Amino acid sequence: MSGRWRLGLLAGALIGGLGGLLEAFGSPVTTPWKWVHLPAADGLLGALGGVLAAFLAGNGRPGRIAGLAAFPWFATGLGLFVNRTLLSGTHFASPKSLIADAIALFVAGALAFGVARLVRRRSPHPPGWGATIAVLIALGLGTQASRWAFDAGDRDDTRPDVVVISIDTLRPDALSTGGEPEPTSPTLDRWLRESRTFVEALAPNPGSAASHAALFTSRYPVSNGVWSNFTVMDTSLVTLAEILRADGYRTGGFATNTFLGRRYHFDQGFDAYVESGQVERLEEGSPAALWRSLGLVQIVDRLRGRLDSGYDPSFETALAWLRESNRPTLWFVHIMDVHSPYVPEEPWGERFHADRGVDRGGERNRFGWRPSLEAYRAEVRFADSKMERLRRTIDACDRAGRTVTLLTSDHGENLLDHEPNFSHGRTLFDSTLRIVAAIHAPGLGVSPGLEPVPLENVDLLPTLFAVLGRSAWPEWEGRSFHPVTPPARPTIAQLNRDFAYRTRDAKLILHEDGAREFYRLDEDPGERRPATTPPPECVAQEELVRAWIAAHATELWTGAKSVTADELTPELREKLEGLGYLD
Repeated sequence: MSGRWRLGLLAGALIGGLGGLLEAFGSPVTTPWKWVHLPAADGLLGALGGVLAAFLAGNGRPGRIAGLAAFPWFATGLGLFVNRTLLSGTHFASPKSLIADAIALFVAGALAFGVARLVRRRSPHPPGWGATIAVLIALGLGTQASRWAFDAGDRDDTRPDVVVISIDTLRPDALSTGGEPEPTSPTLDRWLRESRTFVEALAPNPGSAASHAALFTSRYPVSNGVWSNFTVMDTSLVTLAEILRADGYRTGGFATNTFLGRRYHFDQGFDAYVESGQVERLEEGSPAALWRSLGLVQIVDRLRGRLDSGYDPSFETALAWLRESNRPTLWFVHIMDVHSPYVPEEPWGERFHADRGVDRGGERNRFGWRPSLEAYRAEVRFADSKMERLRRTIDACDRAGRTVTLLTSDHGENLLDHEPNFSHGRTLFDSTLRIVAAIHAPGLGVSPGLEPVPLENVDLLPTLFAVLGRSAWPEWEGRSFHPVTPPARPTIAQLNRDFAYRTRDAKLILHEDGAREFYRLDEDPGERRPATTPPPECVAQEELVRAWIAAHATELWTGAKSVTADELTPELREKLEGLGYLD
């Protein structure tokens, strides 16, 4: 073997190995420039290998082919690198990232062609197919060898993956397992039957931000300070993602609710946190958007038997991110399909007669739909079809059956129960506080079954940690329901400065102005008739409730920072108006 061949093979293996080594560490990684997705580094090194192959091939067709091969590799790598470093963003950032990528592609292309042409001209060697092929093979083998080595190391880490799924606005009684007569939830029904399901699960607040903050911190809104959708989560709070990332977990979050965005600090602890708006802005001008506009994606999906005709870029990104993971992972995905305005995808809208529903909620929304029970059911069925794909992805990524999946919703929905509208965040009735909650972890000793003891969503994090074999943090206010169910205790919910105290059979609502409401849940589970004679257990506990509020209240509540309407961008204001949060 000539010196040129030996040099080529060695250099190709070293460059490929270094590229794979970097990529195998995971993506993204923390750097002084925010996030650098390591396939970018792999692309840059791959380009060097391509240029080297062009040099060894010399003039002629082999050299030209090697130079052409270097172009897309190098351009892609440099484009991602510029996007993720100079712009301090993510691959799914804003339109400025698209501009930067376009510039990077042009510059990288010029560099790749220029360098390849220069080295071919100066190469004293005749054309050589063998050298070109040998270097590219060495490059590929080096990359794969290093990846295999690091993947093997990741596989030795047998700590469970943690998957947290949140379905916005999903009522338990909208599922067939919860009493819904229509077939709205075949996938979720099966999921709940295979899980430990908490049939009396309650949110601490009928809003998304407060409910998720309580879920991630195991602290009540009056304690963690997030008591409305416009309040900002304090960075001093320690979240689930921060704890697991500190222990070496790869953490990714994918949220579709505006109030769970970076503006409100819900990205704390996540290596990658994708908001729906980021992906949507990217997709609007991308080749993928053109592909979808031709209807080809829907055709392919239908040929593959998928009934999900609606395209959700954030959801697709979440699935792709989970598939890429090779080490213990925390994966949080939030979907908002059940949330108003109810605009069901076909065939679910037609199947549930969503356009013929009883309209007691006012005019048609801007999408041409009337809010109705039928439209809500159709949205639940559409969300269920997404859960089918999500479940397949989780099962495919499950390492030796050691994945812990927490399935929940953040709050319910008033479906004409107490007001002539379809909404939430306005009352403390069970229709907006009861949530779905289930833990699926058969490989970790969690047996399926129904748990009747009332659970608050602040209890989910301690329960999750108990399943993982970890200790609860001392500042957590929730209780673990694993392996032993604790005794029942009253639950507390908060809406602004109103509070609800609930036992299994009675409920007390304390309003900020001093007014009180009492309900006998054993006689009036729908809370439609305030009790004329207050239940004794509520009267006796009223002072204790006020003492509980005083004991749990912190500076985070009394001095909570809020985003005012004046601070909202026109784009964000329009989005919130469409969701019914602003008039």
